[in-house]
Amino acid sequence: MIIMEAPYLKKLTVTGSHKKSEINFNKGLNIITGPSNVGKTCIVKCIDYLTGSSSLPFSTSTHYNTITLEISVDDKLVILSRTLEEDNITVKSTLPSILSGKYYSKNKSKNKEPISNVWLQIFGIVPPVEVVRNKNFKTQKLGVRTFINSWIIHENDMNRPTSILLPQIPNQQTAYLSALLYLLYGKDFSEIKKQESAEERKIRHNSVKNYISSKIIQFKEHHDRLTQELDEKSILDIETEIEQLSEKLQKLRNNLTNTNSQHENLLQQIAKIDSELSEKSVLLNRFNELSSQYQSDFNRLSFIVESHNELASVADTALCPVCSSHINQDSLEHHLDSFSDELATLVSKIGSLNQTNTDLQQNISVLLESKTNLEQQKQRVSAEIDNILLPDEKKLSYKIQQYKSYIKAKSDIETINRLVENWSQDIDDLENEKAEKVEYLPKEEYSAQFWQYMTKNIQSILAECSFDKASFSRFDRKEFDITLMSEKKTARYGKGFIAYLNTVVVLALRKIFSHQAQYKPFFHIFDTPLLGLDEGEKNDTPESMQIALFEYFKSSAHEGQLIVIENSRNLPTLNYNDINYIEFTKSHSYGRYGFLNGVDDD
Repeated sequence: MIIMEAPYLKKLTVTGSHKKSEINFNKGLNIITGPSNVGKTCIVKCIDYLTGSSSLPFSTSTHYNTITLEISVDDKLVILSRTLEEDNITVKSTLPSILSGKYYSKNKSKNKEPISNVWLQIFGIVPPVEVVRNKNFKTQKLGVRTFINSWIIHENDMNRPTSILLPQIPNQQTAYLSALLYLLYGKDFSEIKKQESAEERKIRHNSVKNYISSKIIQFKEHHDRLTQELDEKSILDIETEIEQLSEKLQKLRNNLTNTNSQHENLLQQIAKIDSELSEKSVLLNRFNELSSQYQSDFNRLSFIVESHNELASVADTALCPVCSSHINQDSLEHHLDSFSDELATLVSKIGSLNQTNTDLQQNISVLLESKTNLEQQKQRVSAEIDNILLPDEKKLSYKIQQYKSYIKAKSDIETINRLVENWSQDIDDLENEKAEKVEYLPKEEYSAQFWQYMTKNIQSILAECSFDKASFSRFDRKEFDITLMSEKKTARYGKGFIAYLNTVVVLALRKIFSHQAQYKPFFHIFDTPLLGLDEGEKNDTPESMQIALFEYFKSSAHEGQLIVIENSRNLPTLNYNDINYIEFTKSHSYGRYGFLNGVDDD
């Protein structure tokens, strides 16, 4: 999300059974002042509460219960509203990138998005973003409260003797420094390699060892089975055995091939004889039919000849039964000669046909005898193939396969032995593995310019604030804090000046945010930067430096919205006409008593 104009807090409103209490903010410098116990710090706590803090900003006995904050973003409004003692924060947004709805005050919720994501988007960050949280490179989601102590400085932290920037809880400091790296440089930690903790390393080792051990046991069982098989097949020279058996098998297969060819040849011969028999059977049937025809013709002609012989004896006296005329003897003799010739020819044909038929039947008998012989040969060949050659081939093939499985078993045993040996070595390597000493050191990730600019900014601000030892100050990498003349700030100064120096450190970082950071907090809050003075500390901060600090607040307003809370008794006398100046009087006679209307300091 690209934000063209810096966002700013616009209005804070607290509502309940009393008259609503509200306070308006300007884009630049806002000073809120007044005596103690008028609700100045309550304003800071209300804003903090809307970032997801679990600390109540005021008591429920005040009869106020709801806090609302309006934030201006690119002339659009994002309104956050939260009721006391509730974890939900209601968001109303006219900004397209931020959806209206209910958000959760904490980062972990199954059903609701955390309010932190709304703040991050206002800063220009698109969540989720991962940052490293410990030396082992473990990550966590970036939340707005991860780095909130860089821009909301509470009263209780103002005179902190340790770094004002770092969280006081040590195990939160790495995440803060990583978050700062992301804000400054957009450093992406999503692909960073996580380092194992000692416990994780132990768990990993045990898991790997258990897995390897289970595989060794599994393969040992297989090894034992294979060894038993080898003992049962114990053969001195298995390679020679396989070679000899293979030769026998090849000869057998050659014999089988030849026998199959012989069998096929017999089948072809039988098929050929069957074809000839079929043809001759058809021919024989035809001869029989012709013989029957010849016999009929013979009977007919014989009858005619016999009839003519009978007529010849009575030819001169007999009459024709058809025409009743006398039968001519010459005509009868002529016809008888003709029929006799035809009958003689037919007798000759019948004789030839009978001889041919006899020859054909003899030929068929020869073919049938040949077929019988071939069938007997085929049966013998088939019996040899089925009962001798094929079983022998199967036996030899099986035996060769058994021998080959023996060789494979030996090879498998050797492989298993190598695997088990390697796995055992892996276990030894695991037990002897040295943990990597790589640790995540976030300060090493900062550029040299960061440290230089922090020191330069601190010296510049202190110089503007009329501090005569400004050039002896620097930003210390180890302490992540200001040092003066190579000493910690607590070595020479009391609470009042420490609060002052802490303010300068935050302002120095604010300047880097303003001019160089990829993502920047758009407002800063200082709750009582002159805190020590109000607590009765010895005034080790000259009045000129107090005035100069507030002058710097005014002159640096262009670096982002600034809200300064200060007690009226310590507030330097300046012209505040050109800023948003809010004063609580703690009086019912004039001005505004305090922040929460109707709530008095009893």
